Amino acid sequence: MPETATQLDEADRYGWMEWVNDYINESKRLLTIRRKGSRFKYLEEFGCDVLVRKHDIEIPLEEYELDLRRSERWRRYAKRHENLWIDFTEEAVRRAGATELADIDGLPKHEFADDLKELE
Repeated sequence: MPETATQLDEADRYGWMEWVNDYINESKRLLTIRRKGSRFKYLEEFGCDVLVRKHDIEIPLEEYELDLRRSERWRRYAKRHENLWIDFTEEAVRRAGATELADIDGLPKHEFADDLKELE
């Protein structure tokens, strides 16, 4: 991954971690809701409003639709997860200064990854 931190001085050497962690944490929330949403619906009915996952990742239940059949929950949260990582990729490309990559339709994944590697 090329440098994507907005400030590249030594004090902000790991600035990329802050914005990347937001995507990672939401990814974990979506996957957890996708797998266990029906169980969480019962917890919500008994007054639970926030679950805490490992690494202190909070899942505010009111932000997710839990009253779905399993198949619908799997589809819905799989789509949200896919869109999250599309947003991440677009943000990474923007931060890396390679916005021209976002304008290329139908670029295979391996070519896209190779183009990103060349930015280093």
